Amino acid sequence: MEASALRYIQVIKIILGFMILSLYNNLLPIMLGLNGATWLVIPLFFFFILYGIARFTSKSFRDFGLQFHSGWVKNLIKGFSFGFIFYCILVSLSIFFERYQFHESRTFGEIALLIVSSLIGMFFGSLLNDIITKGYIYGSFKEIMSRRWLILLILFSYSFDDIWYEGFSISNTVFSICLGLSLVYCLFQTRSIWMTTGIHWGWNVMYSLFYGMPGTGEQGGIYAISIVNRGAFFQYLTLVICIMMFLFVVCYFSFKKKQDVSFSNTLSDK
Repeated sequence: MEASALRYIQVIKIILGFMILSLYNNLLPIMLGLNGATWLVIPLFFFFILYGIARFTSKSFRDFGLQFHSGWVKNLIKGFSFGFIFYCILVSLSIFFERYQFHESRTFGEIALLIVSSLIGMFFGSLLNDIITKGYIYGSFKEIMSRRWLILLILFSYSFDDIWYEGFSISNTVFSICLGLSLVYCLFQTRSIWMTTGIHWGWNVMYSLFYGMPGTGEQGGIYAISIVNRGAFFQYLTLVICIMMFLFVVCYFSFKKKQDVSFSNTLSDK
């Protein structure tokens, strides 16, 4: 069989694999309802399905960025801190500009449950989303697609994944692209999923602590809140924070590379 035909067959396999993963991760929770049990059940079988698709497409978990390399925990923690801090900045500025009205605080038990639920639920939610919309596409197409087109494909996949829950809107698509810049950049720099997932996880945890867990119908997290100002200014503010985080991540890796070069030069001089 000709090489071009084999490539077409491989692409079809990759697309089928993507559709299966996406339907499992998005359609099944909608059918079962977004609740604590769903957040835990979905990941249990996801990796068995991913393993089967990896075999079907002649790939491995390592190709998808799921490699426990030296420093993967540090990357995860660093990413978490980046995402959490920048969402804290967004919330702080929104409070400063009087977007919210605060009501009563949750009880200690409710707050403790929210913290545990958001840490666990948002970790798996972020990880599975990043595997499907970023790691899977990166590992599947990096050898048959140019870097530029691969980045655009991943951003397209990630930005349109929210349609499942949020519906399509230009503003939400632009937001996902701006947020996705940091996630995709980390994936290409580290060639693993962990810092990408860390940023996504930290961002989502802070979201859950402030707004409540997605799908619960709660108006607020630690505090019950009402949004009293829905002006377009806050949409622009969110985009600015996302771009600031992207620039910060770029500067972080630039500084890290200079440190690594400096350390290598020091060792070579000895």
